[in-house]
Amino acid sequence: MEIIRAGISHIGDIARLEREIFSDAWSEDAIRSLLVSEFSYSFVAVREGEVVGYFLGSCIVPEGEVFRIAVAPEKRRRGIGYRLLSEIISRGRADGLELFFLEVRSGNEGARCLYRALGFVESGIRRAYYKNPVDDAILMHLDL
Repeated sequence: MEIIRAGISHIGDIARLEREIFSDAWSEDAIRSLLVSEFSYSFVAVREGEVVGYFLGSCIVPEGEVFRIAVAPEKRRRGIGYRLLSEIISRGRADGLELFFLEVRSGNEGARCLYRALGFVESGIRRAYYKNPVDDAILMHLDL
């Protein structure tokens, strides 16, 4: 598997996975807006020419923010998410980041476990932050 910077050519694959995975999927226009931003810190995991996962985030040194991390449903439980986020953390350190932060649905225990396994700690909560379905947002951060 190769982890590379996400580019315009990946918008369709990312948008397709967004629609499969998230009830509040980002549109192709939203993904494009992020990818062309000077602050975009976004990557795709590619295996045999297929985008199997992605990371959408931002980087304004010394802080990075995780917007989305996702793995194709049929490719889960194979370490792709762990490897993808591990690589992003390593690259973030090399790029001068001192902190990553994110928010995650309280009910998404799989994602919370992944984040904790990589050193993120819970630092707050936003009640009823998510819609469709309503859920709290757990705030997490990682000191690099």
